[in-house]
Amino acid sequence: MEKFISDLKQTVNGAVKKSGELIELTKIKMAAADTKNSIQDKFTKLGELTYLAAKGEDMPAADIETIVTEIDELKQTLTEQEAKAAELGGKKICPHCDKALNAEFSFCPACGNPMEDIETFVD
Repeated sequence: MEKFISDLKQTVNGAVKKSGELIELTKIKMAAADTKNSIQDKFTKLGELTYLAAKGEDMPAADIETIVTEIDELKQTLTEQEAKAAELGGKKICPHCDKALNAEFSFCPACGNPMEDIETFVD
């Protein structure tokens, strides 16, 4: 009976741990989606400024530089979020195209490069 209770506790603890990991993964994926939307918004604003500049309106270069810097920062944040999501999902990131892929893949299905010596994130 003690073995049964011990096994049951282990199973429950494992399920709780997996649930926590799934919640964390979902949070990271939602944050990454928000970051992607922010990047798109910045590109839209950059496009508007470019349009106005092409029409001959005075546009301070600082405005454009600020948006470009913000986009670069958001892209870095997105890269970190996607790497964390891959880690939690037991995947690896292709160093050539930055796509998350299953740990057992020998070649990246997105770019075709071999996955030799690529760090794999496993539980």
